[in-house]
Amino acid sequence: MSLQSKEGQNIEFKESWRDEYLKTICAFANTNGGTIFIGKDDSGNVTGVKSSNKLLEDIPNQIKNTCGIIPAVTLKKEKGKEIIIIKIKISHQAISYKSKFYKRSGSTTQELNGVELQNFLLERSNTNWESVVEQNATLNDIDLNSVEDFKKASSKRFEFASVEKSTWALLEKLHLSKNRKLTRAAILLFGKSPQDFYPDSYIKIGRFKNEAEMNAMDEIRGNLLTQVVSTYEILRKKYLFSEVRIESLNREEDLEIPVVALREAIVNAIVHRDYSNSITQIKVYRDSVSIWNNGELTNRLTIEKLRMKHVSIRRNPLIADVFFKAGYIEQWGHGTIKMIQECKKAGIPDPIFSLESTGLQLVFLKEIFNEDYLKKLSLNERQIKAVLHAKDYGKINNSEYQEINKTSKRTASSDLQLLTKKGILIKQGATGKGTQYILQRGSIGAKGAVKIGDAGISELDKRISALNAELSKINPHDEVRWEFNKDVLNKIFDLWLSELLVKLISVAERFNVFFHSPNHHLFISNANAQKSFTIETPLDIVDSLKIELNKYTHQIYETNLSLSLNYGSFKKGGLKTFGCNYGMEIKFEKIKYSILLDEFAENEKRNRILQYENLLHKPLRKIEINRLSDVLGKTILDHIEFYTKKHGLR
Repeated sequence: MSLQSKEGQNIEFKESWRDEYLKTICAFANTNGGTIFIGKDDSGNVTGVKSSNKLLEDIPNQIKNTCGIIPAVTLKKEKGKEIIIIKIKISHQAISYKSKFYKRSGSTTQELNGVELQNFLLERSNTNWESVVEQNATLNDIDLNSVEDFKKASSKRFEFASVEKSTWALLEKLHLSKNRKLTRAAILLFGKSPQDFYPDSYIKIGRFKNEAEMNAMDEIRGNLLTQVVSTYEILRKKYLFSEVRIESLNREEDLEIPVVALREAIVNAIVHRDYSNSITQIKVYRDSVSIWNNGELTNRLTIEKLRMKHVSIRRNPLIADVFFKAGYIEQWGHGTIKMIQECKKAGIPDPIFSLESTGLQLVFLKEIFNEDYLKKLSLNERQIKAVLHAKDYGKINNSEYQEINKTSKRTASSDLQLLTKKGILIKQGATGKGTQYILQRGSIGAKGAVKIGDAGISELDKRISALNAELSKINPHDEVRWEFNKDVLNKIFDLWLSELLVKLISVAERFNVFFHSPNHHLFISNANAQKSFTIETPLDIVDSLKIELNKYTHQIYETNLSLSLNYGSFKKGGLKTFGCNYGMEIKFEKIKYSILLDEFAENEKRNRILQYENLLHKPLRKIEINRLSDVLGKTILDHIEFYTKKHGLR
């Protein structure tokens, strides 16, 4: 099989020439270059071309006149037939076709829109997103206290800062202003409220029982220099377990994730993220902490290179420079290596780097006692369950072992004894009901870690630990109550509402093709937040609605969110054959929400049927979101099928 026998990122086969292939040529030039073979079918079989001499003259002229580039066009014989080969080099200028821009994604040609187009044009003009001037910003948008804090922090590395009295002069020196106009980087670094300009420039932290259940959530807002400190402190105080150590007369604490590694990860996430869209997400699970950041690796960097010494390629050089001068970054290109070294010191697995959904994800495993590791120790299923139970609840005893494994007391005693010999569990108490087993956390590398019950721990510490273990058994979803207001609606948007609306809009827009003049509408009562749409990107529609919501300054104590689908009239069989109108309503009340969807009825009466009713803090699960989108799609399709038959169209 030849290297050119399969279509892909850089290769296309076409049986004959069509002008629409100029889009593909444009996409090749805007991505990594590529080759089009004219005279081959989709499988790479040679079919040959007619009028090859004319095409050899016409194709280069068309490409030059419409795309502004000069290709290499050659004629070649293969298997006795003529084929034309068009080779396109990568262009360092942005190439358009009929005022639209395209790029390659796999073996497909994709039109660039919205944020993707904006970033592409900035990249081709050698301009970073952060260095663009924010025309609507003034010096009043800058937090002067943050500027003063930076001056103190940067006095060693940037002596000019500590003595400069003029804020404008300081910002000019940091390349954060141009002709007394603030750049986006200036707003992000020192702004009073950067989220007024860039709504997604915050960090969301959540504690998850599993992928579907979230127990707690925080949003870290403010400028980037304050986000570093706030994110670390909230993780330390609210989300991560601390081991107690006694050194001399001082009580010390070790986090589940090494402090230096965690701080480095937070700084990396803030400095290297793509601020044009999407928030930074930190998810805390029983066994791990994941940090996801929008923005794939910059040119020449790979996942493998992150694990070794590498050249620092900065996505946001202005932001990175300020963080370096403030002392948050020690050496360029050493952050990921430092994380790995600190995890090794603490005896936990190396952090895992991966590319997930157009972004970089970093995962810290809290300890080696996860399910995969326990299997490697040749433990049976009962013993693995016991260790994981001890992790969840702080302890396990013989009775609990019997209950979770449905086994005898004798087997439970034998298994627990083996786990103690292996150094995985520690036995507390001599014999009888008072005996319990706790996880040997000290064995995973925390220097001098002291377990509950060891000498030196006060009675108060024991009681606090016991209380914490009891409280950890409570399911927060059964205990927490939210009362509806604007902030809660914003939380709900992030938790599940955006995902639901995007899914429903995607389904709704599929049926536009059947109707004249479709016009759909999203509306939040009491907040003047609304959005009309036809074929816009679903995520852009939902984001726009949320932005409109946040412009509303008053509190909202209850509201309805409505999705109305207006499909006009059917295209076939006359302009007024029939129409189609459907919708959804979500009622947000004091502590609950209700979701209602229209049902299809042959008499065209619109009955809204209750689909779900939940307490506000209980998010809609993916399976429920998928079900709702299926119901909406089926309802509209039932309507179309019924009336096309009724009007004799099929």
